[in-house]
Amino acid sequence: MSNGLLKFIVRILANIGFRATFPLLFLMRSPLHPAKNQITLPNVLFALSDPTRLRIVRAVADQEQINCCDIPLNISKSTASRHFRVLREAGILRMEPHGVVCFNSLRRQELDELFPGLLDSVLQALEPVRHRKRTLAKR
Repeated sequence: MSNGLLKFIVRILANIGFRATFPLLFLMRSPLHPAKNQITLPNVLFALSDPTRLRIVRAVADQEQINCCDIPLNISKSTASRHFRVLREAGILRMEPHGVVCFNSLRRQELDELFPGLLDSVLQALEPVRHRKRTLAKR
């Protein structure tokens, strides 16, 4: 859709009473995701190498779908956006726009087919370590 046509549509909708932001809602572009054959192990491992991105993956794994704003990260919006983009471009997350928000989900099936056990191993490693009470051997 050309820029001139978009301005024309916005003007018409504004004249009939819609707010100026309305056209942007239905024109929200879906984020690009790599195809299954474009997901590579180096990109996945790089995306999982950051502690913040690991927290994001853990939070998304705990729920089927989650809004990025529902994950407490204590970082700026631009930094959080970059982390989500790295995870999406690596093929770990799928972002689906719903109105003005995006819901994130893991691409678990595709990742398990490409790299069996990788995601489960990473998620298991993120579990809190349970310390066993060590007993000294009797001599």
